[in-house]
Amino acid sequence: MLPIHTAPVSVASETASRGQVLARRTQTSAWVSFLESGRVVLGVTVGDVMEHQLGVLEGPCWLLVQHPFCNFPEH
Repeated sequence: MLPIHTAPVSVASETASRGQVLARRTQTSAWVSFLESGRVVLGVTVGDVMEHQLGVLEGPCWLLVQHPFCNFPEH
């Protein structure tokens, strides 16, 4: 297991706005994201509304978008 602060300094950082969708179920990524600070809600949305909250991640932590829920078809 990697220590929590192993992200290379040369990697570009991005800032997300409150309420911004970071990923959707049909998207996959070859990358992981490091959440330096803040909170990410994991859940199911219908349109732009969070219908079911499944969990919460609070930084610092790693975020892997390829979770098993990501491969379910959208309704």
